[in-house]
Amino acid sequence: MDYDHLRNELVGNYSNLSRRLQQITRYAM
Repeated sequence: MDYDHLRNELVGNYSNLSRRLQQITRYAM
């Protein structure tokens, strides 16, 4: 198992999720 690759993927998914959440909250306000 390549932990570095897995962690990078997780970090990328998390950053995408947080960005989308920020857009949603901004739109909701």
